Amino acid sequence: MKRMLLISTGLVLLAGIFVFTTGCESAKGTKALTVSPAEANLVAGAGTNDANTVTFTVVDGLRELSLPLEWHVANPSAGRIVASAGVSASYQATTRTKDGTLINTVIVKDQYDAEGLVTVRQ
Repeated sequence: MKRMLLISTGLVLLAGIFVFTTGCESAKGTKALTVSPAEANLVAGAGTNDANTVTFTVVDGLRELSLPLEWHVANPSAGRIVASAGVSASYQATTRTKDGTLINTVIVKDQYDAEGLVTVRQ
């Protein structure tokens, strides 16, 4: 009886060690993503799409299985992501302001919850 209790206790301890050590490996990291360009100046409502659209690309911080990336904007009424594929996304300004001081933020997140931020002035 004593021997069974000792073996059971040992197995529980080994299982606990296994769970805690493997949990650390599979935990999501906090590594940041670097996006290029880091900021953009756009003219919303300009005559050509080139003046109000920019393509952002993650250039550092990706790891194996980081894809697919999720792109979104802080202020959807000011601009939007019009296309994304792989490590890049295109942002289009949609709001024109009188004094040109509107600032939006583009956020990209990978499957590990690492994020990158970009500032867009329009």
